[in-house]
Amino acid sequence: MEIIRQERQKLGLSQRKFAAKVGVSFRTLQQLENGQANPRLSTLTKILDALGYHQALSNKAITRYRDWNRNFLEQNSIEEVSRQIATSRNNDWRLWLFNFVDAFRATPSAALIEAPPVPNTLVTHRCLIASTVETLCEEQAPEQNITIPWWCGSAGTLPQPFFVANVENLKAMALVESPIHFRKRNIFVLDNFLARA
Repeated sequence: MEIIRQERQKLGLSQRKFAAKVGVSFRTLQQLENGQANPRLSTLTKILDALGYHQALSNKAITRYRDWNRNFLEQNSIEEVSRQIATSRNNDWRLWLFNFVDAFRATPSAALIEAPPVPNTLVTHRCLIASTVETLCEEQAPEQNITIPWWCGSAGTLPQPFFVANVENLKAMALVESPIHFRKRNIFVLDNFLARA
């Protein structure tokens, strides 16, 4: 959030000093200013207080944040992402799936995964989405207390192996490296499939 950086700089405070004033870690402040994380409502309130905004302005900012967060969750939810995948062409599903991955890692929330994929989602994509959600839930679970949603259990298994990287030379590696949640559905990906730069 560039606005946090701008307002902090107007106060003449370094990131370290401002983080101490707010009561958050230096790393958290860095991530917020670089747009790599979304603040919790309590953190946003602390930031607004540290910037010296009076309560009425703080309430307005909090309301805007809640509206933005609701839109963010709606646009990046599994339900919406699967709708986009179902109507996309060729390999456009990758764009939508990785938008979800980025959103979930930035803001781990059960609201993103509670609704199942839309009914017209291809079986291959439904299995791929379920495997991705299960893997991300396990990745985030210790810190966020997010459980795997009920609909993942009904995603099923593909009758034929599906290699996401449909390159002959990579298939052997995918057989070995594919994480368990993908492998159990007969989907084979490289170990870095969900890695994002």
